[in-house]
Amino acid sequence: MDATLATGPESPILVHLVYIHGFQGNDTSFQTFPTDLQKHLTAEIPSYIKPLNIKIQSSLYPTYKSRKPIALATQNFLACEGFRPSLQGL
Repeated sequence: MDATLATGPESPILVHLVYIHGFQGNDTSFQTFPTDLQKHLTAEIPSYIKPLNIKIQSSLYPTYKSRKPIALATQNFLACEGFRPSLQGL
């Protein structure tokens, strides 16, 4: 989980949940779990925390085959432009 603070008093706090497939996983591995969890967490934010403007985002990491060392997979994951937290549209 990655929490990012942007500058400014009204900027949202982003909690980015990223789901990574296990061995031989595919786009249906998680079914509706990511969306269901995101909705549940959003609904359960206590009222005293809501002024902090917390936004929850879920993403599925693309399916990949890991034939190289896990360190390389980690490096590729961190470099993946599509999974860097973005506050646009929040």
